[in-house]
Amino acid sequence: MKTRSIKIRWITTTCFEVVLHNGKVILFDPWTGKSPGHPEFQMDTGMQPEDFTGADYIFLSHTHFDHIDDVPAVNSLFRKDSYGGRIFMPALSAYVFAQQYDIPYRDIVPMFPNETFDLEDLVVTCHRCRHFGDVNDPIGRSPSKIKERLMKTGGDPENEFMHAMGSIEEVDLSITVKGSNFRFLVLGGRIYRFNNIYKMSETFNPDFVIRQVSPGFTPKDYAEIIAKYNAPIVFPSHHDSHDLVKASGMSYKEYFTKVNEELSATGSHVKVINIERGRWYSIGMYADEE
Repeated sequence: MKTRSIKIRWITTTCFEVVLHNGKVILFDPWTGKSPGHPEFQMDTGMQPEDFTGADYIFLSHTHFDHIDDVPAVNSLFRKDSYGGRIFMPALSAYVFAQQYDIPYRDIVPMFPNETFDLEDLVVTCHRCRHFGDVNDPIGRSPSKIKERLMKTGGDPENEFMHAMGSIEEVDLSITVKGSNFRFLVLGGRIYRFNNIYKMSETFNPDFVIRQVSPGFTPKDYAEIIAKYNAPIVFPSHHDSHDLVKASGMSYKEYFTKVNEELSATGSHVKVINIERGRWYSIGMYADEE
């Protein structure tokens, strides 16, 4: 006897689809790779918003365009009722996001750190994290530098404001699926100085983790990070747009093979999956008759 519990596929950056055991679909950071406002930064994924499976729940980690540009399309394409309240996002960024993308206010649910949502299919807790913080990160732009650039380029101040909010405010998520009791983490934060996600993982016991890869991480660095989440499976994210191949001098396959070698050398039970774009993966518990 086999029971399928969850299906997952990666689209680009931190855009993932998760199909629950009951057919409901969670969409994380919807972006299929095309942004008219950013011609210098495009991904050839072969997908459009119409190709998503659904969008019963939409979760946004922060308001950078490569995490949110397809929200208006999927929100319209997959609307099932007029009640709204399915776009969950960092609270302080919600208003500027609604303004920039003309999203109905009723569709947005602001999330504050440490807030838990008991939903029809999920229990979701929001955890504060940071978009900055890697070793050797550049200092980045200040408000005065942004104003200076806008004066020269004639750019859109509201778009710059939304991008700034995306840098200031980001969230991690812990999710429990009702019915199957599957638990997983969706993580993009850099350095955990504001929440102890590792300690939380000890009691949360996730079945899998989606964890961002920074180009500054060596395979050993990434192995040491993901080993602490107490999960048997880790799916990497954002490595496609973070120049991981260029920074590491290795292909994805080589990089994640070395990560798994580092994990094995320390006796860890964790395995990172070199997830292929657009390919479905099934995660479940299986019992086969002999």
